[in-house]
Amino acid sequence: MLTVNDLSKKYGVCRATIFNWRRLGILPQPVTLGRQTVRWREEDISAHDDWILRRADLRAAGADPEQATEPRYSLANATDQHQIGREIEATRFEPEPEDKTTDIDKIRQRIKSLKAQAVGLCVAAGKPIPDELISAEAK
Repeated sequence: MLTVNDLSKKYGVCRATIFNWRRLGILPQPVTLGRQTVRWREEDISAHDDWILRRADLRAAGADPEQATEPRYSLANATDQHQIGREIEATRFEPEPEDKTTDIDKIRQRIKSLKAQAVGLCVAAGKPIPDELISAEAK
């Protein structure tokens, strides 16, 4: 079973986006385990990802992406506005993560910090700064 945090990491988006996708019906319906606890079945998310890829392949081939049949999820997508409202209310109190920086951004920040340290060491030692260090980009 996947949590909101699991999905946000998987898709590289914040938790609020996962909640919006859920509200808009973009994601399959989760299993509600409690007032503030929802989980998605891994097989539903896998089926959903396959469906999105099939749609992208059809679009790339110049075909209508609506030809891709929607997968059969373990739970029906909610269409009742009251049910959707109850589900949104049940998840409202889940705290946002404190650190929203992705791993790639953290690595880029670390590379930038190390580059600045290396330049500082070269300057302190009275040595010329290597061209590779000046032109180095964090990729």
